Amino acid sequence: MPIFTNYARLPILLLLLLSCSVQPCSAQQQIATPADLLTGETLHYVIDFWLLHGTADAELCFSKTPQGYIAYFEAETRGLLRALTGARRETMESIMDYDPVRQRLRPRMFRETFQHNKMIFKRTVSFDYEQGFFTCTRIDPDGSTRATRAALPDAEFEDMLSLYYNFRMGYYGPLPGSGMLRVQAIMKEQPSFINIEFPPPGSKEHARGFSAALAMERDLTHAFSKRVLTKINPSNVLEKALVVDAYFFGDLEVKLSRISYY
Repeated sequence: MPIFTNYARLPILLLLLLSCSVQPCSAQQQIATPADLLTGETLHYVIDFWLLHGTADAELCFSKTPQGYIAYFEAETRGLLRALTGARRETMESIMDYDPVRQRLRPRMFRETFQHNKMIFKRTVSFDYEQGFFTCTRIDPDGSTRATRAALPDAEFEDMLSLYYNFRMGYYGPLPGSGMLRVQAIMKEQPSFINIEFPPPGSKEHARGFSAALAMERDLTHAFSKRVLTKINPSNVLEKALVVDAYFFGDLEVKLSRISYY
């Protein structure tokens, strides 16, 4: 769901869209959990803005390492938009383990980095389940660091990437024909919520081919847009997304271009 923000961030980050330019993705030979079935997959997306085609690229990779399962997202401007607004690059990374009892991925560390030309903003959220707290650390372009600690909630929670892959594995079940799912997320100093609405048949969104709409608090990703329409295929892969009023009051369209495996 990553995105243009008040730092002019890439809008695709709101979408749970993800990548693999830095982390190597090697296919695993042994299938031990449902997450192993996704290992080695990279989803490639192209982003259009207004009448400009290919204004940014994004990728998602899912891999398995000795650290745990890693989902890595990267999006970067290019072409005319890059020339007009400067180089912008955003990454998100989630390190997760697999809970065999609840049969879901559990986030252990979430990292997010946004770069605009030479300015770099970093945020890391680490989860200590044994001690029952999480720590959010921010590093600003001038090198100043801020860290806060808070208690973990009793209920289950996600980050953007763990949410996407738990959907991929079917933890939240098949997509319903209508209704709403409210998911707690921790990606900053306090827990927040992501609301996922499923437009019913006959609705305007459903007629346009969209199967789900995401809404979240504005400061979760500091995004201009608070609503993202998505099209999910039967394999729970994000095929298309529309970030409403993402940047300069224009919609941003994200489309799956190909899937590769390593």
